[in-house]
Amino acid sequence: MAANFKIQKENQTQGLCLKLTGDFDGTSALELVDVLNVCSKMTDKIFLDTGGLQEVWGFGRAVFEDACSDLREIRGGTTKLIVTGDKLSL
Repeated sequence: MAANFKIQKENQTQGLCLKLTGDFDGTSALELVDVLNVCSKMTDKIFLDTGGLQEVWGFGRAVFEDACSDLREIRGGTTKLIVTGDKLSL
């Protein structure tokens, strides 16, 4: 994992916000997917704030996109994931 990658959780009235900071590589993507797996069982809406990401590596993006497609299939699409910021998209 990128040494400076962090995920900060904030409960909001609309759902859960995950603020990402630092560099996003393949290991960071897997950590995020693990957090999403856990959080998706607790809320039906997750906001993913990517504005604090500094560097997004292509491999990290690919791992995340692939894992999110698996998440949607497993969970049946019940948790809505809303990505904000311009650093990462689905």
